[in-house]
Amino acid sequence: MESFLAEYGVLAILVSALLQGELAVAMGGVLVHQNVVSVTGAVGAGSLAAFSSSQGFFFLGRSLRDRPFVQRMMARPGFARARSLFERYPSGFVLGYHFLPGFQAISPLAIGTTAISGTRFALLNAVSSFIWANSFTGLGYALGNSMEFVLGELRLIEHLLLGLVAVLALLLAARRLAHRWAGAHHR
Repeated sequence: MESFLAEYGVLAILVSALLQGELAVAMGGVLVHQNVVSVTGAVGAGSLAAFSSSQGFFFLGRSLRDRPFVQRMMARPGFARARSLFERYPSGFVLGYHFLPGFQAISPLAIGTTAISGTRFALLNAVSSFIWANSFTGLGYALGNSMEFVLGELRLIEHLLLGLVAVLALLLAARRLAHRWAGAHHR
């Protein structure tokens, strides 16, 4: 498994980050801690996945805003919230929505329906994607380091399984707090 991950780990991070962002990128940090992939590869794959998926949703919003699919999305409360936050804090929201649970897909779609230039969105999205990927790779690395400190030297599979459980627990706790916060500020 280690040789497979050493050869295809960066590609695995990229593909899995497109499907399950934070978890995949944090697990990439665990792989960095185990010296299976480079930090550059892990951060690069996470950044590319976040950037490309956001650009795709942005261009869907920009080019298909009059289509029924986007019109249905525009009727959802999350879309209205994303658009409202963008209108109040345009640059700040583009820089931060990657970190907001539940906003990763709807936000670039909503932003695509606004007047922001594609170039400006792409530049802000690139910076945000890089910061986001660094943050979650660092989280995974720190978790790997902490697990090793507490439990001693672990095999790669043990690191990955424990890291998966730890990252899932942290993400679930963060989502729960975000939903509580959103509910408290929505009233």
